[in-house]
Amino acid sequence: MGKKIDYAPEKIQKLMDKINFFHDFSKFEKKICASSASSIIKFEPGAEIIREGEKDTYFYIILKGSVKILKNTKQINTMKEGDFFGEMAFLANTVRSTSVIADTAVIAYQIDQPKMQMMQGSIREKIKDQCIVKLVEGADRLTEEIRTRM
Repeated sequence: MGKKIDYAPEKIQKLMDKINFFHDFSKFEKKICASSASSIIKFEPGAEIIREGEKDTYFYIILKGSVKILKNTKQINTMKEGDFFGEMAFLANTVRSTSVIADTAVIAYQIDQPKMQMMQGSIREKIKDQCIVKLVEGADRLTEEIRTRM
């Protein structure tokens, strides 16, 4: 389990400035996101962030550190600063399809549906746009995988 941390908004904004996810966000939008202290979570190495099969709707953007993605306890991927995970359960309100474990100390921006609804419209749209891009890229990879197997 992670713990909410009290980072200065300026420090969070600097982390956001380095991450592609926030590339299209204005300086003001980043400042709004960085000011939401309850959304900044720190996970120690080895901490379970998401458990496969459980149901919750948190979505995470890695601001610092890296995580391992596991399916049936087998590592299938790693993610690092700028990557995000949990978008499927966040968008579709489904159970978690994988587990996510902090590989290093991780600082993440955590969003759930209530926080999302309270966000400024332009910020919500940019977050949704990033999720859509990732989902389309994933669908493209699966399509290519299927083609190569045929």
